[in-house]
Amino acid sequence: MSPGLDGPGYCEIQAGLARTQMEHLKLPGATSWSWLEAYGRLSVDPAVVHGDWESARRGAGAVLEPLVEDLADREREWLAVADSAPTEQLAVGSGWGALELRRTGWEVSAGTPFAEETMGPRELAWLPLLDGRLPGDGDPDGTLVGWTDLLEDAEDSWLVWYHRGVARWHHGDEAGAVEAWKRSGENPWALRNLALTTGELASYERAVELNPRLVPLVAEAVNAALEVDPERARAILDRLPADVSSDPRIRLVQVRYLLALGDAAAAERLLDEGIELAGVREGANPLAEYWQRTQELLGTDRPVPAQYEFGMFGDR
Repeated sequence: MSPGLDGPGYCEIQAGLARTQMEHLKLPGATSWSWLEAYGRLSVDPAVVHGDWESARRGAGAVLEPLVEDLADREREWLAVADSAPTEQLAVGSGWGALELRRTGWEVSAGTPFAEETMGPRELAWLPLLDGRLPGDGDPDGTLVGWTDLLEDAEDSWLVWYHRGVARWHHGDEAGAVEAWKRSGENPWALRNLALTTGELASYERAVELNPRLVPLVAEAVNAALEVDPERARAILDRLPADVSSDPRIRLVQVRYLLALGDAAAAERLLDEGIELAGVREGANPLAEYWQRTQELLGTDRPVPAQYEFGMFGDR
């Protein structure tokens, strides 16, 4: 509900196969699930749906019941053509499906073609592994953890050892993962994983030294250092190129560093200059939290600026 908004109350119900957006269901191999979703406004007597749960379900169900057969008819119509080959392709997705077909040789529905030409650089980079090798040039991409056997049988390279580590970790072999990342050698990605899994801050520091322009790595390393020793965080920040230091994600960790030192005035100046984050994890609001912490340390009560307020109802 949204009682804080002007006008009538509004309630949005999100439904799916799983109970919440934080959950998922595992689809078994060689299995397909289909369902029909409908979106629209539903008007129900407030006295019914604002009562007990069972009354609310019955009230909503009574309104939905006349629509059910129509939706069932529409689903049957769709299922009759779902596996037919498309006569015109308006858009295509990624090429991972085509890559998986290259690996397995499976035949799939004509209604879901995975054409070879959909494979781009990310997918094509994995094709050599089908021949038992994975050249170690370029930055590593996400690991195909379903290709564990191919990774374990491939020729050794720093990149193969890196991906072996990720796949082993995914499958619960933590000791094997650490061994693999150590054998991957001096590269920022294996060192980062070692730092994250072993708690060795020195591995973070070396990873940043090798690639100081990898902003997510730098931010993660500084945050890890702040948990142990703010001075080591300062050392990482001091060695960064100027253009990296000006990145909003790094400015955010600079605010956290200043707050860790108790220098709320400097933290406030950074926040006043403006930090615009391109992406924030759902439910997180670090800018508002740091702003409030700054005000607490300063003994002031400046409200959270509108550009830092991500809450729905301005409750901060």
